[in-house]
Amino acid sequence: MVLYRLVIRGESLYWGDILLYFYPLEHVVQSSLRSGKLPLWNPYILCGQPLAGNPQSWFFYPTTALLAMMPVWAYLSANTAFHLIFGGLGAYLFLRRLCGDRLGAILGAIAFCGSGYIISRAQFPPMLQATAWLPYIMLLVDRMVDRPKVWYASFLALVIALELYAAHAQIAYLIFVSAGLYALARLVQIRRHRVRVRRAVLGMSLAALIGILTSSAQILPAIQLFILSPRGSLGWGQANRFILWWEQLINFIFPNYYGNPAVGNYWGAGNYWEPCVFVGWAPLALAIYAVWRCRKRLAVRYYAILGLTGVWLALGKFGGLFWLAFYLVPGISSFHDPARFTFITTFSLAALAAIGMRSLRDRGVSNLLRVAIVCLTALQLGWFSARLNPSVNPKAFEYQPDLLRTISLNHEARLFVMLHETVWERFVNYDDYGPYSVQHVRHELDSMVPNIGMLYGVETANGYEPVPIRAVTEVEAEAKAAVSAQEPHAGALLGLFNATTLVLPMNTRFTAQGFTEIPTRGAKVFRIDSAFPRAWLVRSTHHVEGRKRELSAITDPNFNPAITAIVSGDNARDMDDLATVGQVTVSSFATHTNIVADAGESPAFLVWSAACYPGWVARSDGIPIPIVRTNHAFTGVYLTSGKHDIVFEYKPFVLRIALYLSFLGIAAIFFGLGSGSVYRSHSRNRRATAV
Repeated sequence: MVLYRLVIRGESLYWGDILLYFYPLEHVVQSSLRSGKLPLWNPYILCGQPLAGNPQSWFFYPTTALLAMMPVWAYLSANTAFHLIFGGLGAYLFLRRLCGDRLGAILGAIAFCGSGYIISRAQFPPMLQATAWLPYIMLLVDRMVDRPKVWYASFLALVIALELYAAHAQIAYLIFVSAGLYALARLVQIRRHRVRVRRAVLGMSLAALIGILTSSAQILPAIQLFILSPRGSLGWGQANRFILWWEQLINFIFPNYYGNPAVGNYWGAGNYWEPCVFVGWAPLALAIYAVWRCRKRLAVRYYAILGLTGVWLALGKFGGLFWLAFYLVPGISSFHDPARFTFITTFSLAALAAIGMRSLRDRGVSNLLRVAIVCLTALQLGWFSARLNPSVNPKAFEYQPDLLRTISLNHEARLFVMLHETVWERFVNYDDYGPYSVQHVRHELDSMVPNIGMLYGVETANGYEPVPIRAVTEVEAEAKAAVSAQEPHAGALLGLFNATTLVLPMNTRFTAQGFTEIPTRGAKVFRIDSAFPRAWLVRSTHHVEGRKRELSAITDPNFNPAITAIVSGDNARDMDDLATVGQVTVSSFATHTNIVADAGESPAFLVWSAACYPGWVARSDGIPIPIVRTNHAFTGVYLTSGKHDIVFEYKPFVLRIALYLSFLGIAAIFFGLGSGSVYRSHSRNRRATAV
C-alpha cells in the first residue's frame, strides 16, 4: 500500500523529519548538483554547516544521481520504493539460501520489508536505505564461509561501502555487529576445516578494510564533525529517549493496541514507530514454531538468541542489558533510542519464519496451504502499513510561505527562528499525524519552522541539525536565552548571526525594545532595528581563550560587537585602534564568498558571520591569510590598512584525502571483481574440458 500511494498515485511523503529536515536538505543538494558543484557546505542553517561530513547526508550514495533528474518529492518517493523492493529481494535471496524453500524465503522477505520497523522508516530515508543492505551482507558472509573467493570478498567490500554511504551510522553499527556475530557462528560451525576458516577470516577481514577504505569520503569528514559536535557522546538520559516499554511487547501481536496517530488516537509511551515491532501473525507464529521444532539447528539458535537480545536491549533502562552495553561496548553511547535494537529482532523473526515455513513443508503440509499463509501475511501487512506514513499531493510544495511574500529578504540577511518546538507540537504530534491535506502542509510551511528556508534560498541563523557544530549552538543558546528574557543586549547577540528578522510562534508575547513587529500570517515576525551586516570591520580585538570565558565575554551586556571582536586560537591577538572603520561589500555563495573591505588608513579586523570550521581558507589580494575564530563561533581575519579583496573558500583538506582513499578502495574492488571474474571463467572452462 505504501508503494501504491507513492508510485501509482504519485503522492509524496511529508510528515515529520521528511519536511522538517530531509526534504529541505535534499533541495540544497539538488541545487548544487544542477549547478555542477559538489554539495560540500550548507549555508542555510546555523550560519553554515558542513554537508561533506553530515552523517545523515548521502550525496555520495548512488541513488543521489536521480536527484538531478526529478523533483525532490519524486526522488524521495522513488528512493523509498526502490529500497523497499531491493531490501525485500535481498531478504529473499538470503533466506532462500538459509531455508532452502522458495515459499519460506518469500514469506520471510515479506515479513522483513513489510514489517512495522522497516515501513515506518520511510519517513527517515537514510535509515531505510541502510536497512536494505543487511540481507546482502549476510548473504555474502555466508558465501565467504562456504567458498572463500576473491569474487565474493570484492562484492562484500562493495556492499559494506554502500552500507556506510547510505548514511545512518546507528543502523550500520547494528548490521556490522549482527553480521560479525553471524560470521563467528558460521566459522565455529566449520572449525574443523582449518584452511577454509583461515581463508574465510582473511577474505572477510580484507573485504571489511577495503569497504571502509572505499567509504572514506563519508567516514573521515563525519569523524571530524563528530569531534566538533556535541553529539560525540550522549548522556544516559539522552540515550534512553525512545525505548520499548515492557507493556509495549503486545505490539508484536496487536500493533494498534495503543492506538495509531494516523487516526489521531495514539496514547502509548513515546512515539508510535520506534517500538513498532509488528511482522504479522503468521510469521511470528512460524518463528515460534521453528524455535520449538528446529531448536537443534545452529541457525535457529543463532536467530533466536539474536532476536531476544535485540528485544532485551530495546527495553533500555528497564532491561538492564542496555546499561551494560552503554558503558562497556564501544560506540553504543553515541546513539540514542534503544528501541531501534528491534531492527535485529525483526530480521531474526523473518529468518525464523522462513525456517518455520520450510519445516511445514518437511512435515507434509500442502503447498496450497503454505501459499495461503504467504498471501494472508501480505494482505495483513499491506493493510497494516496502508497509513503508517502520511502522504500528500505534491502540489503542497508549490507554495511560498506568507512571511516570505510579506517581508523583503536578500541574500545578505538571515532569519532567527525561536520556540520552533511549540510549532512542532502542532504539526509533528506523536499522537496525531493530522489531516493528509495540501492545506495542512501549507500551514506548516507558513509557520516557518527551521530549515524551511532552504526551499526558498533563505538563510536562517539557527535551525534543526542533529549533528551541528558545537560552538555555533552554544552561541545560539545564549541568544535564545537573551531573547526569551527580553534582555537589552538580545539584539547585539542576534547581530552576531547577521539576523535581521526574528520569527516567533503566533500568540507569543514579545515587547522587547529594538524590535519592530511586521504583520504577517502563520508566525509573529519582528524586524531587528540594529541588525548587523553579513560582514563588518572593527578596530579592537580582545584575545580570550576557554569556552566559558569566551561565552562570558560575548554575553556581557557591555560587549558591543560593532566595536570589538572576541578572538581565540593560535592566530588571535589583541588590537586597539580608535580610527574610523571602513566599508565592506559582500558577495556570497555556498563554498565561496568574496568580500571587498576598505580598512582605511589603519589596520582593522574583519568579522564575517559564518561558522568557523576546518576547511575554510582565506586570501587577501591573492595572498593566503590566517583565519581567526571570532566571537566564539564565527570567522574573522586581520587586515592591513587600505582596500582589500578578501576571498573565503571552503576546501576541506580531510575530504581531499578521503576522496583519494575512496578511489583507492574502488580500484581495489574493481580489481578484485575483475580477477575474480577471470578466475571463475577459467574454472568453468576447465570443468567443461574435463567433461
